[in-house]
Amino acid sequence: IKDYGLASISGGSGALCEVTVKVEDALGNKVSAKSVGEDIVTTSVKAVIDAVNRIMLKKLLQEKQIS
Repeated sequence: IKDYGLASISGGSGALCEVTVKVEDALGNKVSAKSVGEDIVTTSVKAVIDAVNRIMLKKLLQEKQIS
């Protein structure tokens, strides 16, 4: 994880947070992902999972272009 951002979208008892992560793999592939939810931990994990999935998809597409 190269960057992690947390922002409050709304206030009150049902407050929402927005998590943004930027990820870079060992080959220099960079992606960003975002998630919104009520729980900071769950929302953070979802954003990281989305970023990892994007990195994996990017690698897969690059491998298919080479072969």
